[in-house]
Parts: sequence; C-alpha cells; structure tokens
Amino acid sequence: VSPRDALAAARQAAVKTFMSQRLPKPVPPGGAGAERLLGEFLRPRLDRFGRPAVVAGGNGRGCGLDQLHCPTGICLEEDADGWSLYVCDSGNHRVMRWQAGGTEGERVA
Repeated sequence: VSPRDALAAARQAAVKTFMSQRLPKPVPPGGAGAERLLGEFLRPRLDRFGRPAVVAGGNGRGCGLDQLHCPTGICLEEDADGWSLYVCDSGNHRVMRWQAGGTEGERVA
C-alpha cells in the first residue's frame, strides 16, 4: 500500500466517522425511527423555540416584493420600528428588508 493510498483511506475513514457522529441516520417515513427522531431531536427544539414560521418570502420563487429567489444570507437588526430581517436574495441580485409583521419586503440594495 502506497503512502498516498493509506492517507486517502485514513481521510475517508475520518470523514465517515465524523459524519456518522454529526448527522442523524436516515429515517424511513412512518417507521419507528421517525418517531425516535421526532421525540429525541425535533420535539425538544419545538418546546424550546416554538413552532417555526415563515417570516420572509413564502410565496414561491420569484422577483416580487413578497418573493425570494435563492436567499443566501440573513441579518437581524433592532431599530425604532422593532425588528427588521435583511435577506441577501442572490437570485435577484438584491438585499431585501422585511419588518416584523410585514407581508412584503423592501428593496434596500
């Protein structure tokens, strides 16, 4: 076994070990594993953070003020009007600002 092959095998084993520790195992729909995933992973987070909600976009992909196309980054900012969410909408080459409770965003860049 060449040093290069040994290094490649060691790297592959390390990545496999890392991924098996970090990611949950695939769960068949409706199987016992799905109930375990819900009980051990999702339910504690729902109890802590509440149900998820769509706060920006949610109206399909597009270029409207209530749509996003490939959002790639977000930033929260507290201002005089409350909270604003800034979304980098790379598919439309723009930055959108969504104010708390708003139904559409405002193009800011």
